[in-house]
Amino acid sequence: MSLKKKFKFKDRLIKGIDPNGQFKISVVKTTDVVRTAQKYHNLSLLNTILL
Repeated sequence: MSLKKKFKFKDRLIKGIDPNGQFKISVVKTTDVVRTAQKYHNLSLLNTILL
């Protein structure tokens, strides 16, 4: 798998703030963490989606 594809599928947290400091934004991708939790805790589909 290429480095670009590995980065595309990695979990990550991206934070930003506007220049005036009025707005903050956080974007979180946690697909791998949720899949691991589903596997180890035998979560149902609904519980996995809610997580």
